[in-house]
Amino acid sequence: MSADARQTVDTVVLVSNGFQSEYEAGYANGVAANGVRTVLVCGDVALRDRLHPAVRVTNLRGATDPRRSFGAKASNMARYWWQLGALLLRERPQALHLIGLFTMRRPFFALWEAMALRLLSRCFVLTVHNLLPHDAHNAFNRRMYRLIYRVPHLLMVHTPRMRDDLIGRFGVSAGRVVVVEHGIDRVAPPSQGDAQWLRRRCGLAADRPVVLFFGNLAPYKGVDLLVQAMALLPADIGAVLVVAGRCKDKQLHGQLQTLLQPMVARGSAFWFDGFVPEDDVLHYFHGADLLVLPYRHIDQSGVVFMAMATGL
Repeated sequence: MSADARQTVDTVVLVSNGFQSEYEAGYANGVAANGVRTVLVCGDVALRDRLHPAVRVTNLRGATDPRRSFGAKASNMARYWWQLGALLLRERPQALHLIGLFTMRRPFFALWEAMALRLLSRCFVLTVHNLLPHDAHNAFNRRMYRLIYRVPHLLMVHTPRMRDDLIGRFGVSAGRVVVVEHGIDRVAPPSQGDAQWLRRRCGLAADRPVVLFFGNLAPYKGVDLLVQAMALLPADIGAVLVVAGRCKDKQLHGQLQTLLQPMVARGSAFWFDGFVPEDDVLHYFHGADLLVLPYRHIDQSGVVFMAMATGL
């Protein structure tokens, strides 16, 4: 796709596959605000009340509850792909932009998904949020993603380092990679988040420092390291660790429960285990004194930008 072609796109279908609702809304708003006809393919979790009036919303994913049966998931996936294919054949947009993740996480299926999206679009753009799947940095995945990254016409990343890695490690030509900063969707002043909500929920005095870890819990995020480090702090500091997010990894879940148990018992740690409702997100950021992200590996993180938006 040439530089001239990039400048003449006036219609784009954005597909997020349920990826980070804040990012989904922010990116769609940015595209629409620049005069591009924007169709957002989303699910039930989309922040529809925050979308630009010009964004046309098409809910094809519906609910994506991980507790559904295999049959329900398969049926939903088949219906989604049938409807998405029909939409793309009907709209024939100048650009199809996958701004989220592939619906099928395994690299072999992701490759087939990428090829299908290219066949269904005149220009297929893929945002690369992480160069390789989390906790799966192995030789097989590197080979598979070298193939996957050959499929789109254009790859979008959020940092120059990721661009350089795509070119140097994955053999992508420089002309097919563009860097677009992650950005901050909105500035959220304290008036939008009750700064005392978190302390009331935990029963904490106003002078106790609150350390926050926010987001889904996975081995690569190093939450276990944070818990162990917090346990070493002198008791007279009075610091409290608040972990807000769900953990799908059963082994890690058990490990964290064991590590946190003595801290929870003495009131120096709280784990709100599960999906954080959208209406509660700002309260966590405005109620904390410090955000800690002890990631073992990351290419970029939306949580950092949420912290910046809230002044944490």
